[in-house]
Amino acid sequence: MVIAATTENIESKLLGTFRRRIPMIIELPPLSIRPINEKLEFIEYIVNKESSRIGQTLSISHEAYSALKKYTPTYNFGSLESELKVTIAKAYLLYSIGERNQSEVTLDMLPTHVRDLWFNSPNDDVYSDIVSSNLKITKDTLVNSNDHDSTDIYKYIDQKKSELLESGYSKLEINSLLQSFIVENIKYHMKESDLIFSEPIEAESLIGKELLQIIDDFIIYAQQIIPELVFKRNLKIALGHHVSIAIERIKNNLQIIHPSLDRVQSENKELFDLSLHLISALESKYQIEIPKDEAAYICMYLNQSLNRASTDLDIGILVVCHGKVASAMLDVAKYFIKDTNVYAIDMDMDINPLKIFKVIKSKIKEMNCKKGILLLTDMGSLTEMWKNLRNDLNLEISSVPRVDTVMLMDAMYWRKVCESSQELINKITNTEIKKEITLSNENKPYIIIYCITGEGSSRHIIYHLKKFIPEIENDYNIEFMGLMYDDTISKIIGMASTNSIKLLIGNMPLEENRLNHIPHINIHELMSVEGVNKLRYFLGRTEISELSSVFSNNHIYANMKFSSRKEVLDFICAKFESEGIVNKNFRNSVYERENWTNTYIGSSISLPHPVNLDTINISQVAIITLMNEIDWDGFPVKIICLFAIKSSGDKYFKSIYKKLTFNLSAIIDSESNFALRNLLLK
Repeated sequence: MVIAATTENIESKLLGTFRRRIPMIIELPPLSIRPINEKLEFIEYIVNKESSRIGQTLSISHEAYSALKKYTPTYNFGSLESELKVTIAKAYLLYSIGERNQSEVTLDMLPTHVRDLWFNSPNDDVYSDIVSSNLKITKDTLVNSNDHDSTDIYKYIDQKKSELLESGYSKLEINSLLQSFIVENIKYHMKESDLIFSEPIEAESLIGKELLQIIDDFIIYAQQIIPELVFKRNLKIALGHHVSIAIERIKNNLQIIHPSLDRVQSENKELFDLSLHLISALESKYQIEIPKDEAAYICMYLNQSLNRASTDLDIGILVVCHGKVASAMLDVAKYFIKDTNVYAIDMDMDINPLKIFKVIKSKIKEMNCKKGILLLTDMGSLTEMWKNLRNDLNLEISSVPRVDTVMLMDAMYWRKVCESSQELINKITNTEIKKEITLSNENKPYIIIYCITGEGSSRHIIYHLKKFIPEIENDYNIEFMGLMYDDTISKIIGMASTNSIKLLIGNMPLEENRLNHIPHINIHELMSVEGVNKLRYFLGRTEISELSSVFSNNHIYANMKFSSRKEVLDFICAKFESEGIVNKNFRNSVYERENWTNTYIGSSISLPHPVNLDTINISQVAIITLMNEIDWDGFPVKIICLFAIKSSGDKYFKSIYKKLTFNLSAIIDSESNFALRNLLLK
């Protein structure tokens, strides 16, 4: 049985031969002839549905509701739903970035052809007596029909600048704070764009088909320079929406000023140059002159999309305390000061110092603050841990003990204007901190290998290590020590006090609290792949065969014969589905991503992947090389790398892309699956 629906006239559109084969026709009246209460029920249904989707209470102003009541869409209910969804998305976006105090659909948000219906008869009654109480109707002030969406970062910055001037901040402090405000605004904008614009038609309605095509072309161009942008689906909408506001601002002779233009340009040269490429395309299309300041804003959108936005912008703060104290203090502080790149780590009273050292180190890497980290601690070994962290991470890290909530709030307040963690400490403690002596970069750190005599297993293990890290003797001083000598432990403690020991390797643990912060590996562990990977982790090396877990011999195909993108995608999606790696919705999700923006990333490589990660059961990557290149929506492709990774694909992408491009000719010329896999994993 087939049930179909159409807005066309069946009698005039279908041949009689087909009409005779339709046993039953049920004709539903179009919206244009339905009673007003039914149309309002449809509107209420759509609003309630979208309210549930975004988790927010929605309201419609009196004027907007009146215009919608009079509107008869061309394509019936589907058209009404699509246009109302886009309008609700605008309302939610305005609310989410703080431009409005509630999610309310007002007259200025409606499409022009709908909005004009109200201006043609503004005094017409809205039939409010038949409106369900579940739909909140509010009265808004009359809006000029020529007004456009006011969601723009420029107004936000102007407002913040005025507030800071009134509060007595200096020009230097204002510029530093504005930089952080811009980052926060862009973060929210990108997050909400990804949440509420799920369909291309919604994006076109908000931004415009012409501008969206320019943004699309730019992203495909940018992917060939920075391939990981292929995973950043939300960039298209967020950037398109921002650029549309910038164009309107320029057309209305309003200024565009970025408070940190020189800084953004110098710290992000590659992304800034990319931004200028987009500006050139926009100037050519719209015959306008766009200032370099706008390139700085575009650059920050690219930065945020790549999760680089916090780098170099400010000092990070990490609060680490025993019990639940750290998170409790941060909750209170964030209630008064909205801030990011400030984190808390709670730890058990009896936690192993080495374990907490690893946790803190991992969190600092994640924070990505090249300007430095201020470590706020309560007591104990945490107070001195920063010295080892600083050497391990080659990053300015300072620590203040006996932290309290007031100190944390002071640090959050001043971190945006201080140039170093030491300067920040001076601000919050009003004291000068003695500068610590650090090892010169010329001095290689030590790896201590010990056993009972210092001559047995400790001497032999170095030959084993060199198989996996050939450069280990060039990068580190290797010191062999025997525990049978009375002064061995004191020597190790002395070296540890100067932060010169990177790793301890021995056949028994050293029962000495003053060495607990130094990573330790048992000699016997190094006989396994897991142990060697543990060693490489401590030394900052990539683990052995990092990619082997997502590569299977069954999913590497060399020198294949395919003639189209569809053939390739259908082939590998069917393989993945038959093996239970993905579910039945995976293929559609991959095609949805292809329809959104081309996944070509340059060098004859395409990187298809699904929009919905829930369609993946087991993380796997498939690599296919082709005998002859195929057309990938306008680009020649010979290598297809299908990503089915449950979490973000970024973790594996950089390693895979590096191998693909480094061995590009050899990979393309590979004639066997075995040879191709060896090239990828060697």
